[in-house]
Amino acid sequence: MGEETRTITLEMLTPAQREVAEVIGLESYLKLVEVFAADAIYIPKYDTLIEDQYRIQRDEEIIAKYTGFNLKPLAKEYGLTPRSLYNIIPRSVRIAKKNAPMDGQLSIDDLQDETAV
Repeated sequence: MGEETRTITLEMLTPAQREVAEVIGLESYLKLVEVFAADAIYIPKYDTLIEDQYRIQRDEEIIAKYTGFNLKPLAKEYGLTPRSLYNIIPRSVRIAKKNAPMDGQLSIDDLQDETAV
């Protein structure tokens, strides 16, 4: 049995479906149906999108500013707890920055090079 081609109009849709189709256009609605048929799609509130974008930007700034030794000042600057920063800053970043040499700090290799001269 071949696939039958039908024209779908707004009047054929349920009220909820029609509301979406009227907002985004019938063609776009049918594309959503084609791609996401039988899936549940969560559409956040606009304020949530803005808050999420702010949070992402804030978290990136915190990670960039984190030196491995400034957790409490960062927490104060951003109005967060040190525990919150532990949740924001990935463990791998915390370990790498804690183990990184401080500016001007000599390594054992540097000391051996100086004594060999």
